[in-house]
Amino acid sequence: ENFVKFEPGKKDTIPWLHKLSRGKTPLSPASAPPMRARPLGEQKLGVEFHSREPSKPLFTEHSLLTVQNLYRLRCTMDLVKLVKTGEPAPLYGTLYISRQNTNRFITPEPSIYFFYQAPMLWNSFRKSTHNLGLEQDENLIKNILKNSLLLAQKQNPDYWSNSNFTEFLA
Repeated sequence: ENFVKFEPGKKDTIPWLHKLSRGKTPLSPASAPPMRARPLGEQKLGVEFHSREPSKPLFTEHSLLTVQNLYRLRCTMDLVKLVKTGEPAPLYGTLYISRQNTNRFITPEPSIYFFYQAPMLWNSFRKSTHNLGLEQDENLIKNILKNSLLLAQKQNPDYWSNSNFTEFLA
């Protein structure tokens, strides 16, 4: 046969294995180079290393959206895309657009599902930006929406509050 049977403990079974390991088993700790993440005297980390750091300044400094606000952004933008394209038709058929104001949705019974959450989020976003409508460009709507969420998130610079995740600011 063309295959060589490997037998642990026998170095001559695979001739090139002996050359690579220089006489040692390649996976043995003795063959690994001596490397440490920290110098030997600094291995124990004290209380100052494990202190909690407030996350709010990091989100503010780097203009990051929290998971809650990312959800609000995606829900609202998915609704805008759904209305603009009309596709998929079964989802589009579940939306009720107001006859008096074509930029406003009539929300169904309150629930946790997209069919209630997205129109509710759009209506509350519309209240904060009075001249914004569904006929405008998606990128413009997305930029205004993201800036609105970031402004709401930057309220109370030292601590998180409920208004950081429930309001839109213009």
